[in-house]
Amino acid sequence: MHAVCGLLLHEAEAAHGLHATLTALAPYGAGRAEWTDGSVGLGSRGTRVAGDETGSALHFARHAGLTVAAAARLDDRDALCAALCVPLPDRACLADGDLILRAYQQ
Repeated sequence: MHAVCGLLLHEAEAAHGLHATLTALAPYGAGRAEWTDGSVGLGSRGTRVAGDETGSALHFARHAGLTVAAAARLDDRDALCAALCVPLPDRACLADGDLILRAYQQ
């Protein structure tokens, strides 16, 4: 289970605001992931459980100015990968956040 948060603050305050928010979310678990870019901050607190997506508990996918924060588990990945034309060798190591971003872009 994860607590996910997002902030939009004045640029100098984003990292500090995200740190304070993630500290307040400490009861959700010791796991912590965060990303900041200018005035935007995304983060999560939680406990990683078996079966979660590849990589960190909160995956940040970035492409063409978009960032997706996903603590996700997608069903029927093979069908989605086929629909998105993801090559077979890339499917096993591609995180769910990356698939979500690719689907959004199409």
